[in-house]
Amino acid sequence: MKYNVGDLVVRRWKGKIQWEMVGFITSIISHDWGREWDSHTIQWSNPRHNIGGQGWRLGEFELIGDADKKCPTK
Repeated sequence: MKYNVGDLVVRRWKGKIQWEMVGFITSIISHDWGREWDSHTIQWSNPRHNIGGQGWRLGEFELIGDADKKCPTK
């Protein structure tokens, strides 16, 4: 999947959505080896989660809209 600067995302960890970590992509550094190696800088809404640096890779986060569709209805 191709992400863009400004996309609203949520953290994915070990296959589970971590709703306490919501943020938006502030920059993307493309890598010659392919899209899966691109580094995404994400500004998380909770300052405790902004550990600094770049390096979020595909599979470590997901678009909010896509994650929301996968949630079971109440």
